[in-house]
Amino acid sequence: MRSVTLSAFVDFLRISRAYMLDGPFRLALRSSLPDRAAITTPSRPSEEIDAVDVSADAQEPSKEDVPVSDEENPYSGLTATSLALVRASTTEVAASLNVVFLEVRPFAIFAGVKTALEVASALALALDVPLRIVLIQPTGLAAEDDHALQTEIREHVIEHGFVDSDLEVSVVGPSAIQITEFGTTDFWLATHWSTAHALDVACRSDRLDRSRCAYLIQDYEPGFNTWSTEFTLARSTYHAGFVPIVNSNPLAAYLRTTEDLELPERAVFAPALDLDDLRGARDERKIHPDVRIFYYGRPSKPRNLYSLGISALRLVARSIQAQGIQVEFLMAGEAGPDVQLGGGVVMKNLGALARDDYFSLLSTIDVGLSLQYSPHPSHPPFDLALSGALAVTNDFDGRIALHSNMIVAPTDPDELAKALVRAINSSIADRGRSAPSPDWNSSQLGNNTPDVIDYVGAILEGRPVRRRD
Repeated sequence: MRSVTLSAFVDFLRISRAYMLDGPFRLALRSSLPDRAAITTPSRPSEEIDAVDVSADAQEPSKEDVPVSDEENPYSGLTATSLALVRASTTEVAASLNVVFLEVRPFAIFAGVKTALEVASALALALDVPLRIVLIQPTGLAAEDDHALQTEIREHVIEHGFVDSDLEVSVVGPSAIQITEFGTTDFWLATHWSTAHALDVACRSDRLDRSRCAYLIQDYEPGFNTWSTEFTLARSTYHAGFVPIVNSNPLAAYLRTTEDLELPERAVFAPALDLDDLRGARDERKIHPDVRIFYYGRPSKPRNLYSLGISALRLVARSIQAQGIQVEFLMAGEAGPDVQLGGGVVMKNLGALARDDYFSLLSTIDVGLSLQYSPHPSHPPFDLALSGALAVTNDFDGRIALHSNMIVAPTDPDELAKALVRAINSSIADRGRSAPSPDWNSSQLGNNTPDVIDYVGAILEGRPVRRRD
């Protein structure tokens, strides 16, 4: 065994809690290491997740509950979450809806996680059952701290309205899955391909009933992985026989074409944008002396095309300097260093913002750049457009602008830069005018969520599906 110095051990204790709970902190810490070549841990794709680890303090299930050991399970080692739910045992208790997440981080609940919680809440109400939030990615915390985190998650999602206050809500961490009493008539909801894969393996292992599983699909997630085992496993989840709940018409169309899926129109809902907060940001718009350019930059998420955006912004910086336009560049999304754009122009990185800070920032932005190379219509371009800014985003599979303040440009640095420069000049010409408030028709993106939830609930319960008026 290698010896560990006292100072190294103290450093580990000091940073371990923040490291495990805060993704942006992890990114910033990694980027600040003085000698990354000395690290012997193999690198992994940014979307990969840690292997599930069951706490030694947890009660061991009986042999009847576990048909084979993890090593003997034929699905062992496929990917990190393959066996996350095979130890779940079911008994004759009242049904719940178990919504499965990798993790939920309080105070960082945006877009996808927020939507998943809201859909799970609505579905639990429709099914008239309690809601159980099941986390399958280990925190690395001691049992006491892990329990405290689960309590914090439960209190936070209720207090901030992510789940309905009338619901009975509980949170189960990965080390408690094998000692939790799940019901034989429970309903299950996957929220990411890795959680859908865990459900699929549990169903294949005769632990869960496939007909009582639904799958919230929020993007074409095979694209989050290179051609690999993970890529094909992600694809397989769309064919696992779960009841689909699809976030947006563009994504549903892509799934029908790419995966040859038969997705009913009634299973597709329009993503819920933060309309009240965005209207508030639009009404509170402030004019700054310099034109403010915002970049939604997430270097750890390949689909957000971080480097491509930086290249486009460097071209923009060069162009506007030649025109003598005073511009301030700001970036948010992940912690990290400021970015040099050339010619002395620096883009300040604001890191991962709290919700209130994010909407306050939007009220000051003139032009924004937000990229995503996937079929799901990401939220930041809509946030920018609805708050009164001009939003530039990239083309993907025939993507069209769904708002008058949105500009779709070819996925090329020069073309994106041209679109941004045009937007900057247009913004300057319109400075001082009140921000327009064009009508927003969410039906462009899908059905009302309550209609979709009623449809899915009927299928899960095996009752006739009512026709909509």
